[in-house]
Amino acid sequence: MSSDEDYSNVKAKYASMRVVNKGAVTKFSFPKEQNPIDYLEFKSTVNAGYVKSTLEVLNNRSSSVSENPDDAVYCYSNIILSNTVLESKLDDTRIVFHVDQDWMDENNIDVESVRLNLYSNSGWKSFPVKVINENDGNVSFVSTTTGFGSFAITGKPNETLEEDIVVVDMGGSTSSDNSDRKSYGSENEDNSGSESEDTLASVLRSMKELFIKRNPVNN
Repeated sequence: MSSDEDYSNVKAKYASMRVVNKGAVTKFSFPKEQNPIDYLEFKSTVNAGYVKSTLEVLNNRSSSVSENPDDAVYCYSNIILSNTVLESKLDDTRIVFHVDQDWMDENNIDVESVRLNLYSNSGWKSFPVKVINENDGNVSFVSTTTGFGSFAITGKPNETLEEDIVVVDMGGSTSSDNSDRKSYGSENEDNSGSESEDTLASVLRSMKELFIKRNPVNN
């Protein structure tokens, strides 16, 4: 069974052969070089003999996939079993993978948002994951899956409101400023009132600009 993936899009390719026996756990392990997929395992309800599992780590989205996942993509890959009929006879199918901590930090990814996604005719299906290990700058996850094919490991960037923060100088004074103002008497009090009005106008203007930014008017 071949994925028919464009050769130029395949970053790395690995194949593993195992005997699949009824009721036994079958595990396919893959090298870690250039590859975030550590291994996959399952139980079969039938004896299937020798079965080959092929993993393709991709540079970009698979040529058989027509849309990107919603979240940021860490890696695309294809996983194919040589016996496709076997897929409907599997239980407890799990995929273990790892994600580089630097990638999560650089993209502001919360570890709890990491997902394994499988593409089908109806689009991307997301599977929940569980953290099983953290070491060597990587976080390892385990996820279930309902089948094999084109996968994407994704994470959701945390939203930030930094660009919406408005810093306004409220004209705060030090103790020495206060003593100076007292020496000026009523004249200084008039100036203080004028400064307060200017500050209020500045705050209102900033709030108005922020409201327009968050609520653009479409002509």
